[in-house]
Amino acid sequence: MGSSIFKLFFLFLLLAGCNNSANIQYPIAESGSIDLSKWNFDQYPEVNLNGEWKFYWNNLYSEEKDLGKNDQNIFVQVPGVWNNKKINNQTLGSQGFATYQLKILLPSANRDIGIFLTDELQPIYTIWINGKKKAWNGIPGKTLRNTNFDNHNINEFIAVNDSEIDLIIEIANFRGNMRWGGLRNPIFILTSEQARSKIVQSYLFHFFIFSFIFTIGIYNLIIAFQYRAKKKFLYFGIFSLIASIYTLPVSRAWSALFPSIGQDSLLLIHYLLEISLSPLILSYYYSLFPKDINKFLVYIFTLFWLMFLVSIFVVPIQQIIFLFQYSFIISFTIGLYILIKSIKLFLTERLNSDFVFYSNAILFIFLLISGLNEFFNFFYINSFNFGIGLFIFILIHTLMNSINIAKNLKISDDYKSLEYRYKQLYNNQSEERSRIARDIHDSIGSELTAIISQSTVSLDNPIEYNKMIRAQLNHLLINIRDIVYLLGKQKTNYEILESEILKYIERLELSNKFKITHHINIISKYLSKDQALNIQRIFLEIMTNIIRHSKAEHIRIELKRKNKLIYLMIIHDGIYFSWDSEETLSDSMGLAGIYFRINKLSGKLKVFRRSNHNFLIISMKPGNLISLY
Repeated sequence: MGSSIFKLFFLFLLLAGCNNSANIQYPIAESGSIDLSKWNFDQYPEVNLNGEWKFYWNNLYSEEKDLGKNDQNIFVQVPGVWNNKKINNQTLGSQGFATYQLKILLPSANRDIGIFLTDELQPIYTIWINGKKKAWNGIPGKTLRNTNFDNHNINEFIAVNDSEIDLIIEIANFRGNMRWGGLRNPIFILTSEQARSKIVQSYLFHFFIFSFIFTIGIYNLIIAFQYRAKKKFLYFGIFSLIASIYTLPVSRAWSALFPSIGQDSLLLIHYLLEISLSPLILSYYYSLFPKDINKFLVYIFTLFWLMFLVSIFVVPIQQIIFLFQYSFIISFTIGLYILIKSIKLFLTERLNSDFVFYSNAILFIFLLISGLNEFFNFFYINSFNFGIGLFIFILIHTLMNSINIAKNLKISDDYKSLEYRYKQLYNNQSEERSRIARDIHDSIGSELTAIISQSTVSLDNPIEYNKMIRAQLNHLLINIRDIVYLLGKQKTNYEILESEILKYIERLELSNKFKITHHINIISKYLSKDQALNIQRIFLEIMTNIIRHSKAEHIRIELKRKNKLIYLMIIHDGIYFSWDSEETLSDSMGLAGIYFRINKLSGKLKVFRRSNHNFLIISMKPGNLISLY
């Protein structure tokens, strides 16, 4: 599973790095101008204005107006930064102010094109087209004091109507991102339709990322409320909520939601959210692998986040931003620590270690890309956003947690089913023990009581006394056998009655001494185990007598239920003998047992001979007969 995720990730990088327009020869700005007069915007609606722009260091067009008197014929690459550039033997630092200028020649027939700005964080800028102020995100100044965000007019698309464009952008980076000075992001000229498409795609993309991660956060918090003992859902839920908000400050969406917010505030929120992710992800991993993650680190980064939170209200915002521009080092250190731990977990094949390893590897790659771009200004990897890495990371862990929840629910359902079966078995055993105890008390106890009673009377007729004691002992033996049978074998009613009868018939048929026909209905479902056993014993005892004494060749056996009565009918062509004579009963313990059992079932025995066949019919109406209708 994990390897498939990693393959999909690298496929995503490969597709993201593909450029469908790699073979198109786009114009490049040279010496401060770019010629697009012969460009077909209908076929290729978008062109970036990369190349050499004229550069005026320590000049602001809004104050000078006339750039010609300060023209030193200096050109710089856009996108690019002025850091470490040498102008008049002066090496430029990160902070300062400057004006960029580019002259653009457009097709005269085009009146539906304009300038388009990307949605990445920009320095404080003002855009002038042919001497007219068109868009600004603040007021660029020559000092920190004069640079502010009090005034905004942020236009993503600036329409142009002339065939010759004098594009001027003045910037100052005394506020916001002070590490890099210049135009770090590309600027495009494109059709209005293409601009609308790019804007809608940007909004939809960021909205999708935000809404998905935010929903995952709410989902995990709900689960955390249900499973309060499992803190991992709580930490992961809060982590996801903060990560969802983290994707907004670096996008156009944040400016759309809060147009009055400035670059300083955006960066402050950005750093605060970024630092918040560190203790949360450590706490989350500690809840997953408490023996592998150092809890002391969780405390350290939690304290570090609290210190930063307090500093917002104490330390000037510029000092905070300057200090926490180096927060990538902290994020990189934590990411590397977690990655090393996840590799160890993966090598030891711990539970979910494949998900953890691949998700951490992917997140660390995006973190490294974002850090290299932000900290070392690597423009060629600018297209990969750390928010996408967070999205993939959260997606993988959501999948992991969902699989674990599904497994736990299945285990829980299996446990409940097992628990239900156990209770059912326990109740059945309790009922069976209670029934056997009643049988022992009612049958064996009564028989023993009768025998004890008889032993105290005078022995005027010792023969009758012996017969009576013999019959009572026979009844006692029958009851003991039944109780032992039911205790020793866990069988269903069908196995006790119908199955035993069918097996007995099959053995008779294999002997080739009898021709057996039978019709056995399933009646055990209406009976208790004791009732089923009594009918089985009656059948076996009758068949034993027929086989031993009647010399029968043809036997028909029927067992059925009709009008709430149970009928056992046995017909044979052997010797007829009386079953109910006093002499027969006194000499046969088996027959006495049959009558004893028939009486227990409130039944009657009817024996007669007709058409050279002997009929033996037993009708029974057991007490508490189960009704299924």
